[in-house]
Amino acid sequence: MTESDARGLVLAQGGLALAALIFLGAQTRMVLMERPILEGQNSVLTQRLSTMKATESQTDDALKIREEQIKRAQDTETRYAAMLTELLELSKVDPDARAITQKWKIQSAQPASPESSAPVPPASSQTRPSEIQNAKESKESKTPKPSPTPASGSKTTESQKASTQR
Repeated sequence: MTESDARGLVLAQGGLALAALIFLGAQTRMVLMERPILEGQNSVLTQRLSTMKATESQTDDALKIREEQIKRAQDTETRYAAMLTELLELSKVDPDARAITQKWKIQSAQPASPESSAPVPPASSQTRPSEIQNAKESKESKTPKPSPTPASGSKTTESQKASTQR
């Protein structure tokens, strides 16, 4: 190899080394310029994460409160049903109770058919309002309407006579 060939080889290697050095310097500079942006994104994501955790905690608390409210509502509904059932039984012999049941049109419900006792699935987000209305109408057409309870038989009891004289 001649001296000029060796110089050309050294210059080529030096040029490649200089190009690699410039490339690495540019990459390092870009990383240093992007670092504040990435740190900002990291802090925003950290805030969002803490907000999401707080929201999840609040949602869990609200869900527990709602479950308690539902339980209380079911207990109240059970007590009202028992009271109204007792009032209907009492209306068979007491004219005042009968007057209350007639005034407020309280009737005993007929036993539910097996079709209507099945739980209704909740409406999905894909269910349209017209489908819900059609489902309600078909359920109402299948459910028999309760017949009104007779106010009294043909026989008049002594308590009925006494209440009419008041």
